[in-house]
Amino acid sequence: MIAEVPTVAIEKINLYQNTSIIADEVLVHRMGLVPLAVDPRLLEEKLHEEEYNERNHIKFMLNVKCEYKTVGNKRELVNEVVYAH
Repeated sequence: MIAEVPTVAIEKINLYQNTSIIADEVLVHRMGLVPLAVDPRLLEEKLHEEEYNERNHIKFMLNVKCEYKTVGNKRELVNEVVYAH
C-alpha cells in the first residue's frame, strides 16, 4: 500500500563544489532522504525519453558556507545547520 502513495523525491543531483568534511556520496545520499513538501499532483510524471521541463521537475539549489565568527572570546560556527522550507 505504501508503494502506491505518490511522493516527490530528489532523483538527480549535480554536485559542483563540496568543501565539507562529508564525502560527496554521503552528502548526495542524505539530500535524497530530505522530505519534500510538494504536492505530487502539481507535477506530471517524466517518461524516460522526455526532457526535463517546468511541468515534470523542480529545481532546488543549496548554497551554504559554514564559517567561524568571533564573539567575545569564543569562536562560533555560522550556518552549521541548514533547514528546508
